[in-house]
Amino acid sequence: MKFCMYLMTALLALTLCGEAMVDYDFTGEAIKTGGKCPPLKFSGVTAGGTAGKRFMIFDGKSSTGSIPASEKIHLMDGGTVITRVKFDDKGDGKNYHMLLLKDKEWWLARNGENLHFNFAESGKAARGISVKVPFDKPITIGLSVSANDQYVLYVDGKKMSAGILSVRSAPDKTAKGITVGDGWGGSWKFKGELYKLAVYNEVLAEAELAKQTGEQ
Repeated sequence: MKFCMYLMTALLALTLCGEAMVDYDFTGEAIKTGGKCPPLKFSGVTAGGTAGKRFMIFDGKSSTGSIPASEKIHLMDGGTVITRVKFDDKGDGKNYHMLLLKDKEWWLARNGENLHFNFAESGKAARGISVKVPFDKPITIGLSVSANDQYVLYVDGKKMSAGILSVRSAPDKTAKGITVGDGWGGSWKFKGELYKLAVYNEVLAEAELAKQTGEQ
């Protein structure tokens, strides 16, 4: 009995906060990079803010980023994204912003007033999730997806949505890397500020999601 309790505790500890594949923090004097993937590559992105409150600025036009060696990050196999970001109003009444894209596999974006996560299945977009969140200030997003298709979404320390994704057969997988702030043409270019970004190849416990997204 004691051994079983020890094993359960050890397994839970593994999901509380494992090693990140990607762990970038842009808020300090120097950019902090961690995780198994190399530092993020930028093009057309500038630094903004003041000491201790810095961020990377995406202009919604030419700005883009890419995560090297991210081809094997398959979120639908069980994974987590945590990011702090500020979306700027595009002034077009639509506000489409691609935050993260693993082309033809999965993506996280702003679609109007909703935060949108979706994945590809048999070469087509499946039925993902779309949740209304506040975009009038910087927000910290935490999304975990498990291999049995369950998901949970936290924003600023609060659970916004949870359930089971509509997977009919099996999600598509590609050998493409993850793009940051770009995808699907000009209308989906991200305009705003990126403060932090972490990606895990495992599902974090809800307590850890609440903690990490609640920290400012």
